[in-house]
Amino acid sequence: MFPSHQGNELFIQFSSNPINQQQQQHKISEDLILLDHHHQPSFGVINDDSIENLGNKPRRRGFNKSYSTNSANDSKKMLHRDNERQRRQEMSTLYKSLRSLLPFELIKGKRSMSDHMNEAVNYIKLLQNNIEEKGAKRDELKNLSSTLNTIDHYGSGSGSGSGSSNSCLTVYQSSSGGVEIEITSSSRQVKLPLSRILEVLLEEGLEVVNCVSTKVNGRFLHIIRSEVMNSAGVDVAELKRKLANVIPSMG
Repeated sequence: MFPSHQGNELFIQFSSNPINQQQQQHKISEDLILLDHHHQPSFGVINDDSIENLGNKPRRRGFNKSYSTNSANDSKKMLHRDNERQRRQEMSTLYKSLRSLLPFELIKGKRSMSDHMNEAVNYIKLLQNNIEEKGAKRDELKNLSSTLNTIDHYGSGSGSGSGSSNSCLTVYQSSSGGVEIEITSSSRQVKLPLSRILEVLLEEGLEVVNCVSTKVNGRFLHIIRSEVMNSAGVDVAELKRKLANVIPSMG
């Protein structure tokens, strides 16, 4: 195809050579492909770099967040394990201390911790009962001591008379099976040997329950109540004889 240089007329000449036509068509097709590739929009171009750039930032943020969460969880687990280990050590120490306080006969043949704990509870209850009983006995002895001091005070004389006195000793068995002792004396009576009286009662198998001292018509009345500790009983006559021997005004 060639333009004409003469006048304004355009002459189109078609080549009758088929080879030239094929070469021209092939060249036109290549030009169209290059032109189309050159004018493709940039946002449609996808390569390895763009894919890597698109995925790097979100993945890195997610990885950091997951790593922080895992680190916090690991720290909590380690702290929990340390606390649990310390608690077990303290419990083991307390358990050994408690077991050392229990009598051997209570834990003999028992190895489990639950059995030892049950025996400890029973032993504590037993100790509480013993403490209450001993406390009651202590109060009783205090009252007895106070009464005996009163008897000593009332039984001591201040005069220096002939030493004779109108004293009377009575020993009898009460309806409850115990023995009661009554001693009456005047104000000139010498001090009663209460310790010796108590020794005689113990030798005869008697336990003092209480003592009462009072003043009646210028005379002092001392009453000692006791209980029999053995089943053999008490010889009241023999007891009265022994008591009369330890009281000076009746010897």
